[in-house]
Amino acid sequence: MRAFAGEYRAVKVHVLVKGGIVDGEKIDDSFQSPVDEKMVPRPVTLTQEKRLPEGKYSAGDMKFYALSTLKYKSGDVIEYAGIKYRIGDFWIRPEGGFVSYMGKRIYDQA
Repeated sequence: MRAFAGEYRAVKVHVLVKGGIVDGEKIDDSFQSPVDEKMVPRPVTLTQEKRLPEGKYSAGDMKFYALSTLKYKSGDVIEYAGIKYRIGDFWIRPEGGFVSYMGKRIYDQA
C-alpha cells in the first residue's frame, strides 16, 4: 500500500466478545482492552454511498485500510480521533496485502 505511505494514523480497536450462557448464567457482550493499530482512515464518499447497500453507510462514516491479514470482525469498534466506528463490512485484498474495514459512526458515545 505504497499509495498510502505516510498516511497511517494511530487507532484503537475494541474487540467485541460475544456473551452467552455459561453454567446457566447469562453473560453480556463486552469488549476486550483496546488494541493499538495503525490504519489509513478515509471518509465514506458520495460515490461509495451509491455503491453500498442503501442506508447502510452515510456521511460521517469511515473506511479504514490496514496493511495486514483480517484481524477484526463485524461488531468490533475502531476508535479514531476520539470517535468510535462499529465495523460493519470488510474486504480482504490479498493482491495488495491489505484489508479495508467499513466503520459506521456511533453517535451515542457517552
